[in-house]
Amino acid sequence: MDQQIFTLINNFAFKNYFLDQIEIFSTRYLFFLLFAVAVLVVFKNGKRAIIAGFFSLVLVLLSDKFLNLIIPQPRPFVVETAVKLLVKPPLDSSFPSTHAAISAAAATLIFYFSASRLLRAAGIVVAVLVGFSRIFVGVHYPSDVLLGWVLGFFLSTIAVKLTSSSSLSSSSLRSSESNDLKTHQSLNDLSLRAEGLSKAERLTGSRKSSKNEGERKLSIDKN
Repeated sequence: MDQQIFTLINNFAFKNYFLDQIEIFSTRYLFFLLFAVAVLVVFKNGKRAIIAGFFSLVLVLLSDKFLNLIIPQPRPFVVETAVKLLVKPPLDSSFPSTHAAISAAAATLIFYFSASRLLRAAGIVVAVLVGFSRIFVGVHYPSDVLLGWVLGFFLSTIAVKLTSSSSLSSSSLRSSESNDLKTHQSLNDLSLRAEGLSKAERLTGSRKSSKNEGERKLSIDKN
């Protein structure tokens, strides 16, 4: 099935010049354009987004390299004899598609951190176009691209959720510390007020005592 779908898509190559150029552009340049937009969106959204983007890229690249090593699947043009190759043939393993994985990760970051619905939709569309182009130009099987999409989306979502949880924990800790500080200040204020009232009462008592003593002395003198 995988080979049949690949052949069906790749057979459209060299039939229409403009279609060929669109797919070549998608696989060579649209990929980098999507990545650049994701970087801009991430940096625009501050520290948490930057950390999420960094971890997303690291996780995707490490997972992709690991799968390349443990599943050394040959490229379609190595196995098939009638492949129509539109780009320079890569030499590494076909499984999974690095372009598809990074494109999906970039689209996921844009989806989470961009406020623009148009930009989020465009990110998804471009990720799909990049993945499709890898099949069209003859360098990946559909399963390579599909796993790349799943890998990029899944790992990027994990990175976003983990950094979000960490941010919430830090905010909760700061809020708790702030509340403790306010409580401590309130207790200090109450203590100072109580001490002030006690001093005032002692002073009033002292004054009353002095007054009573003076009245007794005056009474004795009169007698």
